[in-house]
Amino acid sequence: MTLRAAAGVLPSMEDTHSAHIFKEAAMVFTPVRSELSEHYLKILVEATFPLQQQSLDPEVTLHALIDAAGMLKERFEQELEELRQEAD
Repeated sequence: MTLRAAAGVLPSMEDTHSAHIFKEAAMVFTPVRSELSEHYLKILVEATFPLQQQSLDPEVTLHALIDAAGMLKERFEQELEELRQEAD
């Protein structure tokens, strides 16, 4: 199951048009994509604050977060590949 399907996200016509624009931007690292990436990074980093604050061992927590980030990257890459296959 894709992440979008798991979240119950169903694109509207407007979303489909926006998705097409973002898809084109995603092919090339543009200032818009860079800004969006920075925005998402900020959100993801902020989401880790409670995990770090509750940690008894900050070093172990940071290693675990690094491992989880790698797993998340793999999952997103798989999701991207699935989206591309669906588009073909």
